[in-house]
Amino acid sequence: MSNLNLVFSAVFVVALVAMVGTKLWLASRQIRHVAANRNDVPQQFTGTIPLAAHQRAADYTVERTRLTMIEVVVSAAVLIALTLLGGVQQLDLAISDWLGRGYAGQIALVAAVVAITSLIDLPFDYARHFVIEEKFGFNRMSKKLFFVDLVKGVLLGIAVGLPLLFVTLWLMDRAGPLWWLWTWMVWVAFQLLSDKFTLSELRAAYAAILDPSQRRSVMLVIGWLLVVIFVPVFMHIVRPNNPQVAIRHVGQAERL
Repeated sequence: MSNLNLVFSAVFVVALVAMVGTKLWLASRQIRHVAANRNDVPQQFTGTIPLAAHQRAADYTVERTRLTMIEVVVSAAVLIALTLLGGVQQLDLAISDWLGRGYAGQIALVAAVVAITSLIDLPFDYARHFVIEEKFGFNRMSKKLFFVDLVKGVLLGIAVGLPLLFVTLWLMDRAGPLWWLWTWMVWVAFQLLSDKFTLSELRAAYAAILDPSQRRSVMLVIGWLLVVIFVPVFMHIVRPNNPQVAIRHVGQAERL
């Protein structure tokens, strides 16, 4: 391992320990504060919230925070296993032997890491709903609904995340030295659109496309996004300023 890698690993460990330590310290402070005031209803709620309900909410907060502290430690351990202990490298070797090092292999590697971290988080989410919240009478979700929502979340992540990941990898491969700028633009545009539109609004936009009276306005917005984001990327790739990149594209065309 080179000196630069050692320095980076040391900085990474220090930052991770600082993050985990800060989260655990803040959580422990919250637990102590809630426990210290468990028997005292805040003055502004004295006439509306009985002491028993206040104590139940305090106990619920303490147990939920303790579970979060355990989750923080487990997540940090998994992160160390994936990074410093070579977990991602082993996944990369296994996936590259299976799918190669093209787009499919790179996407599969990211998907595998996301799947592992999500599986680690799943027992904690389950315990929050069906152990802690069930114990204190706060749970309003059935187990069937929990797993149905889980499947929907996975499918939505695949439908949205995979195309976005493919665009990111494609820009890294084809957009030249400014790939990071184009990638940033795409991610910002996606973030703005995801913050702007809810699922119902997206359905309304789809209905507007089918409505001839609204089609022109919607298509103008879509066209503006294409012109601002994707056309510059395409032109930068097709007509690169770097002669060596142009020669590479010509050579690829000749091979085709």
